[in-house]
Amino acid sequence: MEAPSSRMKSAMSRSNPENSCLQNSRVPYGVAGRDYKPVLRLRPACPLPLTLRTRLGRACTGYLSRAGRLRPSVQAQATAAPAAKSFERQYPLGKQNQLEVRVEHGDSGDQKVHLHTTLPGKLVLHWGVEGGQDYQGGWRLPGGSARPDGTIQYKDRALQTPWRPNGAGQQLDLQFQGPEASEALNFVIKDNSTGRWEYQNAIKELKGYLRQRVTVDELWKVANGEIKYADFKSSQKTQDQAQAPPSPPSEKDVQVPEELVGIQAYIMWEKAGKPDGADFSNDARKVLQEQLQSGTAVQDLERLLRQPEPEPVQAPPPKQEQQPEQHPDQADQAQAPPPPQAQPEQVQVGESIQAKKRDPLQMIKRAAPLLSAAKSESTPRPLGPLMAAAGADETCVWNRMYAMGNKQELLVTVKQPGGKEGATEVTMITDVAANVVLHWGVKKGQSGEWLLPEKDLWPEGSQDAGTGIAVDTPFAPLQSPEADLQTEGKKVPLQQTRLSISSGHDLNGLTFVVRSDDSTAWWRDGGSNFSVPIPGASAAPDQKETPNFEDEISREIVEAEQSNAWTLMHRYNKAHDLLEKVVQGKTEDPADAMARIFVWLRYSSSRQLTWQRNYNTQPRILGSAQERLTHKMAEVHSKTGGEAQEWIRSMLGTVGRGGNAQAVRDEILNIMHRNNIGEKKGTWMESWHQKLHNNTTPDDIPICEAYLAFMESGGDLGTYWRVLSDAGVTRQRLETFDRPIKEEPNFMGDKKDALLGEFRNYLGILKAVHSGADLNASAQAAGSAVPGSVKGYLGYVVNHQQSSQILPLIENAVEARVELQEALAGNRDLLYLDLALENVATAVVDRIRRAIAAISDSISLRVEPISRAFGNAFDVESWAVELFAEEVVRGGPAFAVSLALSAVEPALRASAELGAWQVISPAEATGKLVVVSGLHEVQDEVYTEPTVLLAKRVSGEEEVPEGAVAVLTPDAPDVLSHVSVRARNMKVLFAVCHADEPLQQLEALAGKTLAVQTSAAGNVTWEEVEAAAASSTSQAEAKPKHKMEVKVPEWCGKWVLPMDAFKDGVVGAKSKNIAGLRGKLPKEIALPPSVTIPFGSFEEALSSKANSDIREKLDSLMSDIPTHEAETVLKQCRELAMQVAVPEELQCQLKAVMKDAQIPVPESADRWNMALEALKGVWASKFNERACLSMRKVGLDFADLRMAVLVQRVVPAAYAFVIHTENPSTGAADEIYAEVVAGLGESIVSGMVPGTALSFVVQKTSLENPEVVMYPSKSDGMFVAESLIFRSDSNGEDLEGYAGAGLYDSITMDPTELRKVDYSSDRLLQDEAFRKDLMTRIAKAGLAIEEALGSAQDIEGAVEESGAITVVQTRPQM
Repeated sequence: MEAPSSRMKSAMSRSNPENSCLQNSRVPYGVAGRDYKPVLRLRPACPLPLTLRTRLGRACTGYLSRAGRLRPSVQAQATAAPAAKSFERQYPLGKQNQLEVRVEHGDSGDQKVHLHTTLPGKLVLHWGVEGGQDYQGGWRLPGGSARPDGTIQYKDRALQTPWRPNGAGQQLDLQFQGPEASEALNFVIKDNSTGRWEYQNAIKELKGYLRQRVTVDELWKVANGEIKYADFKSSQKTQDQAQAPPSPPSEKDVQVPEELVGIQAYIMWEKAGKPDGADFSNDARKVLQEQLQSGTAVQDLERLLRQPEPEPVQAPPPKQEQQPEQHPDQADQAQAPPPPQAQPEQVQVGESIQAKKRDPLQMIKRAAPLLSAAKSESTPRPLGPLMAAAGADETCVWNRMYAMGNKQELLVTVKQPGGKEGATEVTMITDVAANVVLHWGVKKGQSGEWLLPEKDLWPEGSQDAGTGIAVDTPFAPLQSPEADLQTEGKKVPLQQTRLSISSGHDLNGLTFVVRSDDSTAWWRDGGSNFSVPIPGASAAPDQKETPNFEDEISREIVEAEQSNAWTLMHRYNKAHDLLEKVVQGKTEDPADAMARIFVWLRYSSSRQLTWQRNYNTQPRILGSAQERLTHKMAEVHSKTGGEAQEWIRSMLGTVGRGGNAQAVRDEILNIMHRNNIGEKKGTWMESWHQKLHNNTTPDDIPICEAYLAFMESGGDLGTYWRVLSDAGVTRQRLETFDRPIKEEPNFMGDKKDALLGEFRNYLGILKAVHSGADLNASAQAAGSAVPGSVKGYLGYVVNHQQSSQILPLIENAVEARVELQEALAGNRDLLYLDLALENVATAVVDRIRRAIAAISDSISLRVEPISRAFGNAFDVESWAVELFAEEVVRGGPAFAVSLALSAVEPALRASAELGAWQVISPAEATGKLVVVSGLHEVQDEVYTEPTVLLAKRVSGEEEVPEGAVAVLTPDAPDVLSHVSVRARNMKVLFAVCHADEPLQQLEALAGKTLAVQTSAAGNVTWEEVEAAAASSTSQAEAKPKHKMEVKVPEWCGKWVLPMDAFKDGVVGAKSKNIAGLRGKLPKEIALPPSVTIPFGSFEEALSSKANSDIREKLDSLMSDIPTHEAETVLKQCRELAMQVAVPEELQCQLKAVMKDAQIPVPESADRWNMALEALKGVWASKFNERACLSMRKVGLDFADLRMAVLVQRVVPAAYAFVIHTENPSTGAADEIYAEVVAGLGESIVSGMVPGTALSFVVQKTSLENPEVVMYPSKSDGMFVAESLIFRSDSNGEDLEGYAGAGLYDSITMDPTELRKVDYSSDRLLQDEAFRKDLMTRIAKAGLAIEEALGSAQDIEGAVEESGAITVVQTRPQM
């Protein structure tokens, strides 16, 4: 406690920065009404009788600086009063109430203070004293003799004593005897039912004097009684009349930056104890406006808010007598309800905060999981070879490796050497250094209870454990050759025990723990017993067979869930151990392991798994397990990247942070005692208390919320059950708790206000333990770990959660998350805060719809099979299993942004004057409407009647099925993708719809016959017609087709040809056209040097002796390719093709011809292997389903296909393009159509990268004026290092009337890489002059090639960083 003058000087320096005589001034934190705590001081000159002098009437003059707050103080000070033995004074509290203080001094030196007030409410005296025995400064807390009944200690800083009602108000008596006699009593009056402190008038008056520049000395004279308060107040009025100072600027005139308001609001919220739902934004704005009005510059405010000076260090108070345990963080707020929430307003966009521009690609975590590296570098496991041997042993029906701590393990194997009808051997081997004993029993049926094994099962040396249910069997040193294991050059001693179980037994498992032989150490499986299944027992009729998972993580999870004694604590401990296993590199696929653990924990958090079975877990033990698990999650998060890291982050949202869960158990009892609620059996409160005492679970959050709603509604039980039902807690669930809640709450009207405050605070305790991603709980837990750059944004979000202004809320949430990223690694509380902010708002990224599709597909593919398998294993209700993957997707940020995008897209398309349809292949079609989920599912169908397909997914790689006359889809492939080209070639109507309503209308017509037309304006219309119309139209349009033939070329006798040898019947059209363009193009259009492996080379290689077996198998498969589901056979063909031995002569010739053509030659054996694998990949691509179906439709014999391979250096492309020198959408011969993407052109033609390219058209007579048709939406680009590319060049790609382009693969020697691309910052979009010049030069190249070859061309090329254009292939346009 500072001396009075220093306190006043400190306070005034903070309040009035312009006072030049005061040093170290800074802007105070939390200068708002709700943060002041007045102190009324009574200062006796012990042992003289006490008298009182007030300062500033009933107001305060001084500030006590503590924890960043300013506190006004009211002080009564003692003077020597010769004969007075008592003193009495009244203080007005507001207009209607008053405080009466009477101080008495006895002859023995005892001091008595009698306090009486007419204030209503649940009052608490928050107090301490100055002086007394061994006084060392600050507030002293008197001992037990001076503490009235009900007094509790608050944070070693103050005492809190409840007032006692009397007839005319409330009273309190304090008595200080002997060494407890003190110089001053400091206290604050607080109403716990409202959270109100009695001080507002004092603050207002004091601040008014300070603004009027009343000096500190003059205020102190009034405070000390040297100037009478009445005289002082009168003189101020006279001065006001004589010299009215100019009015300070109004609050409306002072503009406070909203970012500073956010920081100040966050600090005030933090100082107030971080109450749930509290909004300090208005108070913060007023405080800052006052500071600006007093002359503080905005720059100084910002500096002081962002970098506050450290608080002065105060001497700790002397130690006090031990008090009953109390959680001080709750005491001050125990009954303080948060301010009422604002009613929801109509949602408005609001004004942007003008956040800094950020590159979203920089926020994408591209790092691969580090666990894969950790796995390869991890220390060899001593039992690893034995584990591998068990996995390869066909007689081993079950095996498991358990962690035993300190990198020691236990391997358990179950073998049936004589088959299923023979005996079962259970072997346990461990590398634990201590001598250990197996403490074990057996299980029968489904009870899971320990049973004493029959003696014929006891291994040698076993003894009855004396429990009646278990046997102790010592492990013995393992002496066999398999025990000769070394780790890092040292032999590892192993111990083993083995049990033999004869056939015909009725056991279903062993249950055991391991202990040291002196019983000083025990090992369990994540807090529960180890369990080993024993095969061979006859299953009960209703007994469910456990699914057989291939991966160890799933097996351990499912087996653990079958434990007879199981709670959340056991589950969390098991999850911790599994994560540790992943961290140690003991799983093949970290991302897959993380996904499996997430699915398991998600089922748990959604109440689909039991939270308690035959076991009671005290809250502190559960909290410890939660805290241990979530800290492990944070550790793993820091060690992973990519998909694995996202799964671990999602896991955090399924588990509460834990921590001080003991408060859950203690505080419910405190609440009951403070409010005189008896522990009466058969009441709702006592039943819930018993549940909380023995097994608190996340269910307690909605139970508490339901009780609060019940009390707020005046005791409406319908409200109580509605809140529970909304949270998924049913009456049946309440009644089936181990400590059931069968009663309904009763309304205690006389305690309503107090209980509302109590349980709002208790709800915060429950959320802190059980709720991971609650914003207020997360912000409170993060505390000082929150970076300074985050506080302003976070403060805004915390204080505007219910705001109708959505744009600034989203922007602040996003900015807070961005600023958090660098601090997240390994910090559990910041990860929870990041999750909480994500729940408030999600960032909007470019090309969201495609990203959402990719995310949802990826999540569904990863999660759905796991959730189905686990759901089946856990016997989860079928509806929960069916909806699991969907709910995961819908619960993520992508779905929310998808909804927002869907809402604005119609307006965006309208403003851009874009219709709902994009026509890729115009035509008229009549047929029966069939709705399919994906075109790939029906590409091998043969429709016997004209069919209009409504396909919800189209990638671009599919084949148009035979009999389909139209394909309509919401999925937009590239105009030059394979399916687009095939549709145009087949004269099939192909159109994309970007609006939901037309698609819904069409889907409602499934099974009807429709006549579909396209208009010149790019619209699609339809009408329902008679079924006969489709048949007649089909017959009318049917024309005799000339028989299509493909010539089967012979091998030319050479393995590799230079460009001069590219001739008909030897190489394909790609090779011939490249060679034919030499010398015919302008010099600014480059052609790559090329060599080709000619037709027949694959067949010739097959004819060699080394490949004879492969040839026979291929011939057998090719002779019988089924009409439907041909992919099964074709996949076998591709696998065989990849096994072909490439003749050495081919490699030698390829090396020589490439060198002559100045194509870089692979420089090592490994690089040559990569090149030959790429070559075989192109050969194998002839056996693909699309090619087979396509050739079959036009009557071509699949066996006649021959594959030449064009070899080129990969052009280092900044951009790639595809040109059709006649517009494929309209058929206009005078118009060029082209598409451009970043990276390789494969992202256009292959369909591997969803989204659209930059597309444009240009008149051949006006090449300088290209017109953009569509801007790019591809989120990824395909890139490759300096490499070679092997291009397919078959005899079946460019037949007249048949578009075979894109049916076969072109493969780079080095693997291609998908990278995120950001077109929004690319020159292609940002620089109009650059874009126009590039499109013009591409169009000129296309026209030049068409003129050189004399027909419309389909051209692919690349643009290097320098801007140079290279044409890599061209073929006749189909």
